[in-house]
Amino acid sequence: MALRDPKDTISIFWIAPQFLVFGVSEMFTAVGLIEFFYKQSVEGMQSFLTAMTFCSYSFGFYLSSLLVSLVNKVTSRSGHGGWLSDNNLNNDRLDLFYWLLAGLSFINFFNYLFWTRWYCYNPSLVGRRVSPSGAKDSKSSMNDIEMGAGDWLGIAAPPPFSDPTAAGNRIMGGVNYASAAGGILDETGQHYGDRYSLNQQVVNFETTLSQLRTMMSPENLNQLLANSIVVMVFGSNDYINNYLMPNVYATSRTYTPEAFANLLLNRYSRQVEALYSVGLRKFFLPGLGPLGCIPNQLATGQAPPGRCVDSVNQMLGPFNEGLRGLVGQFNGGSHPGATFVYGNTYGVFGDILNNPGRYGTL
Repeated sequence: MALRDPKDTISIFWIAPQFLVFGVSEMFTAVGLIEFFYKQSVEGMQSFLTAMTFCSYSFGFYLSSLLVSLVNKVTSRSGHGGWLSDNNLNNDRLDLFYWLLAGLSFINFFNYLFWTRWYCYNPSLVGRRVSPSGAKDSKSSMNDIEMGAGDWLGIAAPPPFSDPTAAGNRIMGGVNYASAAGGILDETGQHYGDRYSLNQQVVNFETTLSQLRTMMSPENLNQLLANSIVVMVFGSNDYINNYLMPNVYATSRTYTPEAFANLLLNRYSRQVEALYSVGLRKFFLPGLGPLGCIPNQLATGQAPPGRCVDSVNQMLGPFNEGLRGLVGQFNGGSHPGATFVYGNTYGVFGDILNNPGRYGTL
């Protein structure tokens, strides 16, 4: 209840903790809703559903005013004023009104639990990634090609490693360990926050391997690994989100393009060897595409309108040639029973850019 002596005062800061809790809860709610709509909505609906989220806030404010009027009307029937009719803390029953709000929140929580039981989580929508510029990053484009190849082979898209349901029989058809901004080097993409580098992705694969060992005999597991196709798409982030960001990373000041390519290939080959050592035998290792032609680099203004950044494309040569040579070495007899295939990504996308008419129109 309020103070009855008008000479006494109460500091406004007594309500600061309540507003702090309210603000934090709103923050987490908003972030969760936006993330849900972007990860679990069909293509093209993310912006619309996000707008509906903010529209729902306006409905909430309207309903709160309606609730106050309704409570006053119902509670004033006894002949006394309503709980909130006098705008006076000494006369109003704000305490009862807050208990009502607590009860409604409690009911709303159980309503949320009810609908979450009926909701069917769709992990196939989680893997979509959009770069800060609004366009898909180079790794997402390559993932589109992988999915197209999977459709051609009659193979369903594997679940992402971070999917909680990626266990049991679901991992028998493969697992997607890809991570936005993750690269061959551990520090690549660290300005974006959490991501899985190549090293961590291999560790994640070993986690999957441990699960498989509990599900099948050693003979069947060896057969499964030998028949599996390993697609490793790496290197682009080490340039886009590392070497080509001199204000954030020191690699461009420490290594020449040739030395940087050798550094990447040395780290890359170690992990390929590690995967071979556990029984994997079929590897597809695509090279880098023309990164100087992606929006990320065109936005730097280093090239005339309509042209790619040639300096960026030229520095990729040592990596692509080195990876091609590495594949040749792997196929030279040092890895019996294994097949390594190099993908000429640069040539494929270069032909698309130079001869777009061959591939249809948008």
